[in-house]
Amino acid sequence: MTNFSIKSLTCGSLLLAGFAFSACEDVMEPAMENKNDIDAVVNNGDWMSGILSGVYTNMPFKNAGGWNVESDLATSDAYCNVNSNTYINLSKSWTSESTPFKSWSTYLSSINYINIFMGNLGKNDWTGDETKNMLYSERMRGEAYALRGLYGYYLLRTYAGKDASGNFLGYPVFTEEFAGDADFNLSRNTIQECTDQIISDLNAAIDILPLEYKDFESDEVPAKYKEQGISGALYSTAFGAHLVGRINAKIAMAIKSEVLLWVTSPAFEGSTSYTYEDAANAAAQVLNTVGGVSGMDPQGFYWYLNADDVENGLCPAEILWRSNRENGHALEENNFPPSLNGKGFVNPSQNLVDAFGMANGYPITDTKSGYDPANPYADRDPRLDYYIVHDGSKFGDAEIVTHDASKDDALNKVSSSTKTGYYLKKILRGDVISGSDKKWNDHYHYSAWIRFTEIFLNYAEAANEAWGPKAGGSNGYSAYEVIKALRERAGICKGESDAYLESCAASKEQMRELIRNERRIELCFEGHRFFDLRRWNDLQGLNEKLTGVQISNGVYNTIDVNSFMYKDNMIYSPIPNAEVLKWSNLAQNQGW
Repeated sequence: MTNFSIKSLTCGSLLLAGFAFSACEDVMEPAMENKNDIDAVVNNGDWMSGILSGVYTNMPFKNAGGWNVESDLATSDAYCNVNSNTYINLSKSWTSESTPFKSWSTYLSSINYINIFMGNLGKNDWTGDETKNMLYSERMRGEAYALRGLYGYYLLRTYAGKDASGNFLGYPVFTEEFAGDADFNLSRNTIQECTDQIISDLNAAIDILPLEYKDFESDEVPAKYKEQGISGALYSTAFGAHLVGRINAKIAMAIKSEVLLWVTSPAFEGSTSYTYEDAANAAAQVLNTVGGVSGMDPQGFYWYLNADDVENGLCPAEILWRSNRENGHALEENNFPPSLNGKGFVNPSQNLVDAFGMANGYPITDTKSGYDPANPYADRDPRLDYYIVHDGSKFGDAEIVTHDASKDDALNKVSSSTKTGYYLKKILRGDVISGSDKKWNDHYHYSAWIRFTEIFLNYAEAANEAWGPKAGGSNGYSAYEVIKALRERAGICKGESDAYLESCAASKEQMRELIRNERRIELCFEGHRFFDLRRWNDLQGLNEKLTGVQISNGVYNTIDVNSFMYKDNMIYSPIPNAEVLKWSNLAQNQGW
């Protein structure tokens, strides 16, 4: 019998500094239990809190630079100028042995660490004060519940699918510590069972944690603590502003909205008893904390340019959960055009450019739009110029020219030139380079892990499916009102009637297509598109040929850049084959 091990708990880097578990031995390998080491951890407050800190380091939002863009390259939204990139070739090379999604054991290991932490919580002395110990334990218990829900969601989001018999399966659910003599050869639970556990954990976290960490006045202390005579100052020692950045109740609510939208999406229809109404209400729970539609950040679609907030360490109103500030210019150096000393890595596609409508609200394919193929970037949705560099775009003090074949920014001119005729602008700061010598100037950046715009879009999608375009259940606002506010914020129609939106509001089907397109635009280059297309069961969208533009003598010619070969089974990701070989009870998703 193969047993699950907690051997890696003896790694000093995890316990003392909260470093990533990857520095430790593989927790999925057989090993003897070392109970004395666990006892030592439990009796040391710093080591015990280090377990929870270590779980944070494995959070799935992270990748190189803290910017979650690469999966967009597996879609028709973007290409890159490195032909060996895993994602641009994914549809033609994806197997259970060769998959970029290799976090199965990492996520399960993180859940086990959380279970170890929760099973031993309350056995040690955090502060030398009984009341403070109770408050610290409660806050950490809330965090642990939320993190277990988060890792459960990412297991579900990445690996949920159908087995060979067509049964919907998620991941093995377990809520107790797996010690050295435990059998980890578990079957995958149903998606219903997985979702029930995730929602239970998130609800528990919401009940325990504050909406946000701040310094509390005494009248803001929760009643259950106020009845014990706990002051605002004392409550703040465990739940105060010094904890900003850790998971709170509002973040747990947002994750809940993501979970429920995921399992009610077309690719998982019938997998659970949850409904679009449940998903909409969960999103509304988050949005109501900022006043609903009226609380939408007017600058939310370009939060990364709010230099005053970022430079001064303030959190833009748009961001619900983010990384720490990072000072540098790596994102810009990797993605700027070569004329700005950049490597031009991410190249937006013509497909994505075409998804941006006109400033009057109509798609460019509509006869009422006024779109001019000979002047294709005029009078477009203002978000186009915020997110994508096209011929004639201003970036910082420079004008980018892609139509002149003698210039390095032209199509395929040098290795760092664009392959599509476009360069990335979203996320990047133009002020990191200046002067004729194009000297780099380091500036601060945030990585937005969850934005309020995502939750608004979650609500719009679910509300439209639940009640239609113009109803909102008991929430007081509709999908139509959310999309109207998003488009007005972007400058579409400039306060005039949005006739195209009004026409879409006539049917659920038309509104669905508009909501999906708004999601494509607002969340581009943030790691959503690949997962959205798959949860929508949109194989046609996945296999849309990726195109670019070549400008010659003032004529804009569409060119083919990449093609895709996604198969039906690729709506669901494979469990890494090494895990299936290791555990005889672990069913693979069908087709893999």
